[in-house]
Amino acid sequence: MPRGEREREARQALRAATWSAKERQALGVLFRTIDIDASGSIARDEFIEIAALCSLERSSLGAAFDAGVASAQRRSVRTPRGSRELTYDGFLKVIQELDEAALDAVRTRVLPFLVDPRANGGDSLLVFDDGMQQLTRLVPGGRALVRTKLRPPVPGAAAH
Repeated sequence: MPRGEREREARQALRAATWSAKERQALGVLFRTIDIDASGSIARDEFIEIAALCSLERSSLGAAFDAGVASAQRRSVRTPRGSRELTYDGFLKVIQELDEAALDAVRTRVLPFLVDPRANGGDSLLVFDDGMQQLTRLVPGGRALVRTKLRPPVPGAAAH
């Protein structure tokens, strides 16, 4: 195995080992959130929805997805029916291989603010709430997300 690949795998293993239990749970919620069709795998267009959550460039996420799929296919890691989709394990690998800035954005601007729809019996359309904006689905299981900007708190205003 070439030295560069060993180093990359070592970095990936270190990142994986540093996911907290709460982050691991949130990664599962993120996967289910962007797996719009609930197929158990995500396509490129589903993966780049992460960009809407943390203000990352769609093109860089698309490139990371493409590299992850190509890598998975070369290593014979399961991609459903040889498609250009990733299972949860492949999704984790792509997330772990993001550059430092993108990985930090996912960790700090996405994972803590995801809303698990299963927490409220599966009835909630709310997907994301960071106190400044909310993303909700138009219909259960639908692709369309609606962004609602929340009013920032007024400094010195009394809480009601």
